[in-house]
Amino acid sequence: MEHDEERGETREASQARGRRPSDERTLDGIAETLAPEDPPRPKAGAHLDSAELDAVSIPDAPISLAARQRKAAVAAMLFDEAPQRPVQIARYTVLRELGRGGMGLVYLAYDDQLDRRIALKLLRGAKDHSVAADRMQREAQAMARLSHPNVVAVYEVGSFEGQLFVAMEYVAGRDLRGWLDSLDAAQRSWAEILEPFLQAGEGLAAAHAAGIVHRDFKPDNVLVGNDGRVRVADFGLAYALEGHETPSPSVLELDLAADEGFGTGSKPGSSPGSSPGFATASSSGSSRHNKLDVALTKTGAMVGTPAYMAKEQFAGARTNARTDQFSFCVALWEGLYGQRPFAGNSLGALARAVSEEDILEPPSHAEVPEWLRAVIARGLSADPDERWPSMRALLDALVDDPDVRRRRILRTGAFGLSLALVLTSLSAVAVTKVRQSQRQSYWNDFTEDLLELERRRGLEQATDDARRARDATRMSVFRRFGRKAEAVDHEDPTTAALLLREVETEIRESQAWISAANQTLGRPISHAVFEGHEGLVHTLVFSPDAQTVYSGGAGGKVMRWSVETGAADPETPIIQHEQSVTSLALSPDGHTLVSASEDRSVHLWTDYAPTSSRELTRHGGGVNQVRFDPSGTRVLTASEDGSARIVSVDTSAETLTLDAGSPVNLATFSPDGRRVLTGSDDSKGRVWTAHGELSATLSAHTKPIYRGLFTAAGDILTGSDDGTVRLWRGASRWADGELFIQHDSYVSDLDQRGQLIVSTSTDGSVIARELDASISRQLRPPGERAWTTVLPAVGQHAIVLSFDGTVELRRLSDGSLERSLLGHRQALYVGAADSTGRWLATGSFDGSVRLWPLDRRPLSTALRGHSEALTDIAIDHVGQRLLTTSRDGSARLWSSVDGHQLRQLSASKSSINTSEISPDGRYVALAFVEEGIQLWDTERWEQRVLAEHKTAVVDLAFDSASAQLGSASYDDRATIWNVADGSIRSVLRGHTGNVGCIDFEPGGQRVATASDDATVRIWNTSSGALLTTLNGHEGPIRDLARSPDGHTLATASQDGTARLWPDSNPEHALVLAGHDASVWRVSFDATGERVLTASTDGHARVWQTADGALLETLSDHGGEVWAAIFLPGNRVATASSDQTIRIWTIGDPRPPIVLTGHDASVVGLAATNGRSLVSISVDATARLWDLEQLSYDADALQGALFASTTWCLAPHVRVRELGESSSHAARNFAGCEELHGR
Repeated sequence: MEHDEERGETREASQARGRRPSDERTLDGIAETLAPEDPPRPKAGAHLDSAELDAVSIPDAPISLAARQRKAAVAAMLFDEAPQRPVQIARYTVLRELGRGGMGLVYLAYDDQLDRRIALKLLRGAKDHSVAADRMQREAQAMARLSHPNVVAVYEVGSFEGQLFVAMEYVAGRDLRGWLDSLDAAQRSWAEILEPFLQAGEGLAAAHAAGIVHRDFKPDNVLVGNDGRVRVADFGLAYALEGHETPSPSVLELDLAADEGFGTGSKPGSSPGSSPGFATASSSGSSRHNKLDVALTKTGAMVGTPAYMAKEQFAGARTNARTDQFSFCVALWEGLYGQRPFAGNSLGALARAVSEEDILEPPSHAEVPEWLRAVIARGLSADPDERWPSMRALLDALVDDPDVRRRRILRTGAFGLSLALVLTSLSAVAVTKVRQSQRQSYWNDFTEDLLELERRRGLEQATDDARRARDATRMSVFRRFGRKAEAVDHEDPTTAALLLREVETEIRESQAWISAANQTLGRPISHAVFEGHEGLVHTLVFSPDAQTVYSGGAGGKVMRWSVETGAADPETPIIQHEQSVTSLALSPDGHTLVSASEDRSVHLWTDYAPTSSRELTRHGGGVNQVRFDPSGTRVLTASEDGSARIVSVDTSAETLTLDAGSPVNLATFSPDGRRVLTGSDDSKGRVWTAHGELSATLSAHTKPIYRGLFTAAGDILTGSDDGTVRLWRGASRWADGELFIQHDSYVSDLDQRGQLIVSTSTDGSVIARELDASISRQLRPPGERAWTTVLPAVGQHAIVLSFDGTVELRRLSDGSLERSLLGHRQALYVGAADSTGRWLATGSFDGSVRLWPLDRRPLSTALRGHSEALTDIAIDHVGQRLLTTSRDGSARLWSSVDGHQLRQLSASKSSINTSEISPDGRYVALAFVEEGIQLWDTERWEQRVLAEHKTAVVDLAFDSASAQLGSASYDDRATIWNVADGSIRSVLRGHTGNVGCIDFEPGGQRVATASDDATVRIWNTSSGALLTTLNGHEGPIRDLARSPDGHTLATASQDGTARLWPDSNPEHALVLAGHDASVWRVSFDATGERVLTASTDGHARVWQTADGALLETLSDHGGEVWAAIFLPGNRVATASSDQTIRIWTIGDPRPPIVLTGHDASVVGLAATNGRSLVSISVDATARLWDLEQLSYDADALQGALFASTTWCLAPHVRVRELGESSSHAARNFAGCEELHGR
């Protein structure tokens, strides 16, 4: 029986309805002639124009809806038939076509069940690709579960005659490209353009949070509704349908680089076929459409639209959320500047531009601020790891305008529950989910409730409630700026300190506030934050007495700031240029300042006449640099006009012009002022006399020279965009220019201190070399880009300013990162240290300057170097050195004073289980899982291998004389070794399970071992004879400790108990029962009068040694307690799988101070002396904690918070973050300013 191919009905049924098959075939032909729907697939390798790309479909696909509708219209005309009923797809009635593209067609349809109009997308080509169809259907179903105001809602996914359809929200409006085109180019502002992109970014961020990636973001896929709401459409559908069988080939494999048919991609294309109701991935059918605008979605090809594709898409590599971020930034750049950031006359050329980050210069008339350009440029990085950590981080940066903070439209969600958790438990997890606009809306409503309370209960009670509410808000916002395991949100200890110090009520006595205040005070806090520049801060300089900071930047302002108060000079700006300030120089006596600008002028200001400045000289091009000579009477300038000038501060003297013939990027005097060095775009350095005579040309570089200096000995170092630093030793060898330091990218900074030279490259690397050394050392590897490194006059650090806004303090000895200064929201460009080495000033793209005290002691110092989980820690007898071991097979020796690494002792492939330092500090023993024991003599740094055990060694102990070493192993044995020669003294056999612990009694004549067989055995170390067996435990013994006097043993067992063994009679043992799970650690206090146990039940307990009485239970951790030790001052430290350390005071009812810093379980603790604590974690780090900084005194902590910074939260920040009214925020800001004398 034959079927009607269109309806799927039989021929008889068709005839019964009065239709003739011959007429149907004729109708097919007429309809297809009028509007061909499915042209044949072109031959492989054939060139397709835009219309053809949009038209490609699978051959044998069912006749489309459009064909049906056209045939119905033709039938009505030819056969005078009434039009057929509207086509039904599931429950949706198709009304008309809205648009079409390479993925399919979009129709306006009516949902009669829910009485609403919807957009119905019928996807081409899924019939013969079941795997791709299933994948697309799963992703569309995931989108259907995502509800967000900035994402087009997906209502249903289904199948219609073998073709997939998606029913989604119908949006009346136009796409973002059409919206941009409708703006008046002369009148539109960057802020107006940014707003819809922020909404679209919120949609992307919500999808990313749900695990969904768009992969084809562009203005055509963003809808701007008539209601003003922006929605992102077509999430992931192209990727889901195509490219599922084989990896996508790279651009080179496609061999399209020579295709001259592709447009440049430098200008936005148009979308003449865009529908006002719905925008598809390629909504235009015009053959003139730019081919780089066409989505590539064929099987086996790249996925995406080339003009918006990231490097990983061109390479056919795996994509993720940062791929969307790149496309978003391309589209935003296009919207702001009217052109795309990358250009190419072919697909290959475009791919190369993206890979090489060859960003086009924006039009000169563009008024987009520099800070915004820098934010977008980071999102355009070729390396995904160099882009913003997340879409949320990018959006936060985009709204962080130093002058105007824009509010984003956010959904209300489950705010009520989150806020309740904030007010009751101050839960950090709940608080971080409270969005900014939600917080403001709630607290405005809450204030109204408080007014009602005022009328009903009286002013005093209402005021108290309001203070509590404000304090709860401050604590919630504090957590957004406090420490985070992942840098998703902005982290700023200074803002955290400001919020904490404003807490007024009993919250200030809470564990959360006390712990937060202690940790915040132990982190780097900006003493002052200077805000006043309109964009990038180009240059900074301190006065000789370190009381004043001068700054210059975009907008042409030169600002003068007080270090003590953080206040700007009353006459600020002290100099106003017409364009950006590029360089500042202060005379040696500190009284005269000169500034250089892109406006071609050099200005002079003196504190003798602080209300005015005068123009010192004017070049024919922008001035790049300005310097004083050592006498302070002459000024040296470098200009784009190809010259440098020596100008006398006394204008009566003659000006000398040094003609380099090429733009001069640097100019500096020699230490004696008798010579001048210039560096130019022509790749040459030039040496001049102070009288303006050219004495030498330095010609070894191959690219422009931007950095250069004289050494104390009169030699010269130059740094170039060719990545090299060259040393020119004296007049006779200046022509040689020996290679001194080599980078892989531009040299962005060059500094010296004495014999030490440090150079920085834009690839992020920092390299140091002594002038008299033959080799260099890397202080920072390539990675996150950096521009500047500051060498303070004193100290042991190089300070690296990174493009991620972080200030890194790296040790000059080995380049290890000691700590980071956090707070800047945007890339750092310039830094300066004062002459004493106490103060550091940093300038950012966001126009802010931060002042940091370098002498502030950190609460916590991270000991980094291991690559896997740490397994043990040991301290020497004087507490000056500490040893860490790791599963990575390495052991590292550190200073317990400042945490710098002293030595690496091992580099094995076998994990190290445990370690021990001998009492005399001379020997270090390391126990490996597979390689036995290494015994190191630290006087000679020689090692001996002790290899008697057949399986892993899990514990080590030296006797009090450092003459014997005991080892415990999983081979059920323990061994006693002679330390002097590594010989075996005795082997202790008798346990019937793994031997996990060993400990010598004073004098070294006897040794105790503990085993999984639940026994403790006492042995003679000389003969190996078994003396006593202590029975009583019912499970494996996990730890063994000895009292300070050596008379009492303590054991911890998996049976949930600890036992005290005062003598060799097991009947005399005291059972410490009370834990609900395995007891993991046991230790004595310094007097031996108390015992501390730690258990996997999450508790630690303190017991009396004499009678085993329970003194105190320490219950506050949220996970297993893996370690617990006594500290001086009646304190205890505990460490847990909840990633925290807690400091308790025995007998004090106040809750413990919580210390955070590790990103995984904390598994070990050790006290170096009365001052410091060391923790180790499976996060591969150890941390050194300065316990002397901790305090329970809330008043003292609040006073310290106030003294830590002179900064005050600006009114707009208070409104945004705390939800205060504008008037209230202004009053609070004014009060803070007054307290700081401003």
